[in-house]
Amino acid sequence: MALTAGTRIGHYNVTALIGEGGMGQVYQATDTQLNRQVALKILGRILRNPFISYDGDWVGYFEGRLELRRVPIDGGPSELICLTGAAPRGASWGPDGTVVFATDVPTTGLWQVAGDGGEPVEVTTPTQGEGDHLFPEHLPGGTAVLFTIAGELRANAQIALVQLDTGERKLLTRGHDARYSPTGHLVFGRDGALWAVGFDIDALDIVGEPVRVMAQVATTDIGGVSFDVSPNGTLTYVTDASLGRTTLRCVHRRAAVPHAASVRRRWHSSSQPELAPWARTPGSCRLMPLAPGTTLGPYEIVSAIGAGGMGEVYEARDTRLDRTVAIKVLPEHVASDPDLKQRFEREAKTISSLNHPHTCTLHDIGSQDGIDFRTLSGRVEFRGQLLEARPGRCGPAPGVPQRFPVP
Repeated sequence: MALTAGTRIGHYNVTALIGEGGMGQVYQATDTQLNRQVALKILGRILRNPFISYDGDWVGYFEGRLELRRVPIDGGPSELICLTGAAPRGASWGPDGTVVFATDVPTTGLWQVAGDGGEPVEVTTPTQGEGDHLFPEHLPGGTAVLFTIAGELRANAQIALVQLDTGERKLLTRGHDARYSPTGHLVFGRDGALWAVGFDIDALDIVGEPVRVMAQVATTDIGGVSFDVSPNGTLTYVTDASLGRTTLRCVHRRAAVPHAASVRRRWHSSSQPELAPWARTPGSCRLMPLAPGTTLGPYEIVSAIGAGGMGEVYEARDTRLDRTVAIKVLPEHVASDPDLKQRFEREAKTISSLNHPHTCTLHDIGSQDGIDFRTLSGRVEFRGQLLEARPGRCGPAPGVPQRFPVP
């Protein structure tokens, strides 16, 4: 599709199309900085940042640096939604049919446009001292949008939300490229990993402290994280290229680490997975399934503490004896492997034979709805200090030299 006269690319104003071929199009343009005429070559079409409409009928995408377009998900001709005038930095399609998108122009914020085409309207504007507004994501209901406020460094980025009807903004937590999971969490990037924190969808605010749920996830220099969360909690992500290769993986329910990739192939480091509508029906893949209030027998889950290759650990309340305990849940990949399940059982027997203030006490083992778990004491005494099972308190024991790093 040819650019029209007056289209602006950086500091160049397109005047007319000179010609085109297999490698791109050549335009006459005005260099507004040096006030001279130049020839501008636009390389062949580059399609990026696909995203799916709320009703599942359309795929939106950016073509080159200028066009926001859509195409029917079942195939057909593409349609122009609007000209963006700059490189894309994420987009989201709301239930009302409008698209909110971001560009790499630091003086502008988020933009909103009708999904069937129209003139974009600015939704947010960076205040003095703020970085660019990036990676919009609609929250359920479509009245509020998550976005990232860039910092001078990626580590300084902040996650915020804006209410589309009032323009009211709220800072939530440090991080970038956040998505909402129906388990009641925000999932986002921070320090090269995926983190999750409880989120009250009615109050539009976070609950509790963030917990790291996945390490070494592919992240771009500007903070785009290669992952997606479906409405039923399925998590897909792309591994960090520093691991030697990039792999698309899926996290299954009750699994704290990915034990089986539903799709595996080499991915470009900037690829952004997007779950298609047919992957959004209820299934077996869940992210952080044991939400606060979940009960396993007489134990009520309070919050997540941490996770590892052999299980997830939660803080819970023993409703019979009114005490705090720690519950370790056996991941699905361990439960389905006889050798690993025997190891889990041997570990439980070993712990039950110990009685020392420096070790956990095994209170109970059980199984409910296919979830195998064991209940441990929620506190351990070490050198006179009481170590309690609490989110954010994972790490080395005080005063003990660590030979191996503790996540």
